[in-house]
Amino acid sequence: MKKVLVIAALLVAGFMSNQAVAQERMNVVKINPLSLALSTFNVSYERAISDSKALQLGLLYTGVSLGDTKYAGFGITPELRIYLSQGEALDSWHVSPFVRYQNVTISNETSWDGSTTSSKATLNSLGIGALVGHQWLLGSSDRISLDVFLGPSYSFSKIEFESDGDDVGEINGAFDGFGIRTGITFGIAF
Repeated sequence: MKKVLVIAALLVAGFMSNQAVAQERMNVVKINPLSLALSTFNVSYERAISDSKALQLGLLYTGVSLGDTKYAGFGITPELRIYLSQGEALDSWHVSPFVRYQNVTISNETSWDGSTTSSKATLNSLGIGALVGHQWLLGSSDRISLDVFLGPSYSFSKIEFESDGDDVGEINGAFDGFGIRTGITFGIAF
């Protein structure tokens, strides 16, 4: 967790730095509408740091209640975007290595014969991967962005269990393995 926070802090510092960029300094704020179908809000901020590179920081939050069961979580995804057309940062094909930290909790309260039992499971995962995608800046003023991406990832996980506030145990590696990260984002460039 500390390593993820250090990486995120370094990326934020990079966003804030006053590095010279040959093109006009560009930023894009984006949302992923596909994640809304999964009751997840996903927003990203991308900043060009050179003619062919950008840093992106993605944040996600999810929360759903189904009866007595509550599902909530967050994630952070720092990403380096390497644009393949020189001088076209934010507006061409890109290759993007990334790191992702996610924390998801499922909790449940059950009442039976006048007593209430609460249980909770928390999944922490750290993943790495790489994407291939294309981002377009559209419109007469290039202010609307459309980004499409796809790529493999690998995650390491740990699940911790609690019942009535007491630690019951943990499982390491239950959700370790390969996956696919994909998405379509729409945004505003400035």
